[in-house]
Amino acid sequence: MHTFFHGWRRKTGVVTLVMALILMAAWVRSLMMCDTIVVPRRDTLQVVQSFVGTVRWGRHSWPGGVPDAVQMPSTTGMSSKLLDEQIAESFWKHRTIEWRWGWAGFDFAAGDSAGERVERWAIPYWSLVIPLTLLSACLILRKPRKRA
Repeated sequence: MHTFFHGWRRKTGVVTLVMALILMAAWVRSLMMCDTIVVPRRDTLQVVQSFVGTVRWGRHSWPGGVPDAVQMPSTTGMSSKLLDEQIAESFWKHRTIEWRWGWAGFDFAAGDSAGERVERWAIPYWSLVIPLTLLSACLILRKPRKRA
């Protein structure tokens, strides 16, 4: 065991495994809870969410500044796939979608509505957890080369 952590491969493998475990815990939590962080700026709101198995980022921009009625606090609440579908449907219903691409849990879109510019990204946790886990397994389990 004393020689197990010699070299950079196994140390890096353990670090990537810890990162994968942290993201896996966030993934499981996102299936039950919705965590939202809102960062207000002068004319934009930056929103980061962990919701229904995805990490989401959004930017809402207003040329004249953020209206007072739109100020959102950071929150934590219950999460559900049905609620997510209802929110997505009502969110894009009254907006002009410039472009939208979605596949296998990924969702990228941009649009406009009454002076508001919206950009949204959604990245599924599995696309982060699985590669990190495989990378850590390769780094930890690979036998070190023998020195000549």
